[in-house]
Amino acid sequence: MTTSPNQEDRLPSEDFTLSRRGGYGILLLKVRVTLNARKTIVTRIDAETFEVDVDEEPECGRANRRLLEIMSEHLRVPKSRLALVAGARSRDKVILIAR
Repeated sequence: MTTSPNQEDRLPSEDFTLSRRGGYGILLLKVRVTLNARKTIVTRIDAETFEVDVDEEPECGRANRRLLEIMSEHLRVPKSRLALVAGARSRDKVILIAR
């Protein structure tokens, strides 16, 4: 069976390709967050950019933890493979997905 060169970069729940950074099997996602939403909504803007409505308040990192839970469920990857690498106190965040 032949595989396409980009097949390694595909996430199980989505039919799009994310770019691999540095050849180490690391994917970076840009996320714009809206807090205190009535319900959680994940909207894909493009292959590497999402808008996420989080149903949590931004106190003591609770909203960031909830964001990682939401993205873990949406992308169907274990939460242990996700990390917030930029934007801990901002609406614009960068999430790392380790392979």
